[in-house]
Amino acid sequence: MNCYVKNDGMNTFTGTVTITIVNFATGKSSMVSSTPLSLAPGASTIRWFCAKTQTNGQCTPWSGILALGNCASAGEGILVITITTGSNTVVAQNELALTTIQNMKLPKPMVSFKVSSGGVITLTTDQTAAYVTLTTQAQGRFSDNFFLLTPGSKDVTFVPFGPLDINALESTLRVEHAQLYQ
Repeated sequence: MNCYVKNDGMNTFTGTVTITIVNFATGKSSMVSSTPLSLAPGASTIRWFCAKTQTNGQCTPWSGILALGNCASAGEGILVITITTGSNTVVAQNELALTTIQNMKLPKPMVSFKVSSGGVITLTTDQTAAYVTLTTQAQGRFSDNFFLLTPGSKDVTFVPFGPLDINALESTLRVEHAQLYQ
């Protein structure tokens, strides 16, 4: 699988792009590749690389990448691409679907949440939840939204536009994920 990274910034970027595959059924993440990066500034700077290279110098085919995550088909997993700086700070993270949502073999997770008085929302799930989306009538935004939630918990901060209306946040918070609509 051929991939590329682009530097849209005004400064040179040095870091790493890491690709993992997450198995929906188990929630386990398996390393596909980790590639060091050094990119000159500017949108025209592109670095092409193989997600995983075999010993013969060829890029690993999809079947090989799926096998790394114990996935028999593209519907059993999702790729997670993470870009970190040299000091290990995450600057970008994206999920790459390997098929359409209708063809994903998603488990039926039990996702729950707890809202703290400071607006931190702790999400907990027993199984993988894809494309978790938070909505509320409270005025503000979430520190993260539309993400992959693997078994365990994750904190998301609600950043209000003005004073935090904790009652509106708690009473109108909705947590949805792709499996609800299959």
